[in-house]
Amino acid sequence: TVNAVAGVDEAVEHANASRYALGAAVFCGSGRTGAAIAARLRAGAVSVNSVLGFAAVPALPFGGSKDSGFGRIHGEEGLRAFTSVQSVTVQRFAPAIALTSFAVPAATRERAVRLARALHRRR
Repeated sequence: TVNAVAGVDEAVEHANASRYALGAAVFCGSGRTGAAIAARLRAGAVSVNSVLGFAAVPALPFGGSKDSGFGRIHGEEGLRAFTSVQSVTVQRFAPAIALTSFAVPAATRERAVRLARALHRRR
């Protein structure tokens, strides 16, 4: 949709007020100015001085925000949409002191205090 506006601020406000935000285009004389305006837009992708420049780069994620789209396709973000993050740690050696025990023997407590003092002493 093309709308007449009084200036950049009104254009950004109008674009961001839409419930749809798949893509946007900014046309201006300077790429730097266009990029600054694009950074203010809440859209899945923005092309500067082009209509669908972002669609021509397969490595870029493609998808909308707000009520547009259903996630991301293409690029690293598109792959992440099909993943589930999981952290796994494996204990490789037993620590010198029992770190996860509620009942701490006096000797262990004294070793922990000495270790903390040695590690954090003023130099």
